[in-house]
Amino acid sequence: MLLRSITILAQCLLLHPQHSVRALTPHFLPPTVSSCSCQADPNAQQLYAFRSALEELRLVDPQLRSAEVHELCKIGYPIIFQGLYLPPDDSEDRMLLLNEATCYEGLMNMAVVCSQSEALRLQRHRRGIEELDLEELNRTSNSATTLMDIAIRFGDYHLSCCHAGAYQDPVDREDWPFSLEEVLENMLSILESKDQWLLLPPLKERPGDSCGVGRSVSEAWVSRMRFWLHWARGVESEAHFWREKLNSTDVEIAEWIRTGGIRWNHDEQGICDYVQKWRDGDTEHNKLESMRILNAGSGPLTPTYQDCEIEFSGDRRIMVRIPVDSADALGRYYASIIDSLQLAPLSRPPMTCAVEELWRCYPANYFAVTHMVNALDHSYDPMAGLRHLLHVTAPGGYVLLRHAENEGVPGGFRFGLHQWAFTVDSRGHFIIWNPSGRIDATDALKEVAVVEAELRTHPSGNSRLRVDVPKPVSLLMTELAPKTEAPQLDF
Repeated sequence: MLLRSITILAQCLLLHPQHSVRALTPHFLPPTVSSCSCQADPNAQQLYAFRSALEELRLVDPQLRSAEVHELCKIGYPIIFQGLYLPPDDSEDRMLLLNEATCYEGLMNMAVVCSQSEALRLQRHRRGIEELDLEELNRTSNSATTLMDIAIRFGDYHLSCCHAGAYQDPVDREDWPFSLEEVLENMLSILESKDQWLLLPPLKERPGDSCGVGRSVSEAWVSRMRFWLHWARGVESEAHFWREKLNSTDVEIAEWIRTGGIRWNHDEQGICDYVQKWRDGDTEHNKLESMRILNAGSGPLTPTYQDCEIEFSGDRRIMVRIPVDSADALGRYYASIIDSLQLAPLSRPPMTCAVEELWRCYPANYFAVTHMVNALDHSYDPMAGLRHLLHVTAPGGYVLLRHAENEGVPGGFRFGLHQWAFTVDSRGHFIIWNPSGRIDATDALKEVAVVEAELRTHPSGNSRLRVDVPKPVSLLMTELAPKTEAPQLDF
């Protein structure tokens, strides 16, 4: 399952410190704020009354399951939508505030409470306590998700206030009950099961690096949270894509469900050559029973094994069934979709584990080969993901990346999880970029590993990126141990 703290989920790594770098910033423009004062907000009186009532309610009803939640929403609902403009589609990233609102964290909290109010009504209907007609049922079901999305968008404004240092003076501000981290967690939770969702249990305390009273936060923290916010808002479209595909008559899907067979890597049997190289590098220690492959960012169509003919000793060759572990940040969504569609595939859904979190999910030096196809560019922080792939790869093993070139470009880096583009420059360096700037991954890793990158023309006429990163036998896992700083960007 996804971890309970966004700050845990958003752990990042530094690139090499000798580079000329600055903190990574999202390519989309953050909202401009002229003031971040709740006292200056045109609805200050109602906002403060709402906060006091919410704090009192949480003392006796920490999970906000009582009828008093609806009364709180009656205070917040008209204020949330006062002068609010929501773009009709994904052509615009920014929610616009057309009034003079300045208490963004307060508005975020109001939207969370109203989302819970709608979810409680839906649960009461399902238990036969409150009758909703079909139109109202559909509206209520969608409203909880919409309000949580609005809360996230208010959180974007709140981040701009954090960046400006507007909350360092505690005279004008107290912490609101729901932090942005909690709101993001609940956004991810509601997308998993809209019909059954209720607020997650509250965090016992705010994460130490959270924006709060009297605390300043770094530009790196703000950027990290904004990238995570943007990523979270793309989860729904990705989950919807897979729900439609799994519910289709696609021949590949039917074959996977029936036999477990799936074309899961672009090297096909060629992936066995990399396992053989790992085996040949140290035949004394690299035993056949230690052969493992990681299929990271797998999607729901997971394999269970890879058959490889491996040279064992001299001219003796044997067929080895190598287990394939699959992991994906959206693993829990795929499991929910497969269950709701009543599918019974032979293979299990992937482990829920983001590529940035692989070090939490698997031992260091564990896999002979770690492999990603068209997935690292969907991640929150691909450079951290690449380091984590190396972290769980055994010395002498290989990290293999197989991606379409510049996948984020056609959609303007707006749609779903496409925040990044990959290419190879004229020097053969692996480049990670978006409109904010570029990371030279080859240079970033040059003191720990050699990055072999090339572009190949696909039969469709498009270019595909092939990156091989052999992990040196001498590379210790501690050299890739995770750090808490934000991702870095070369300019």
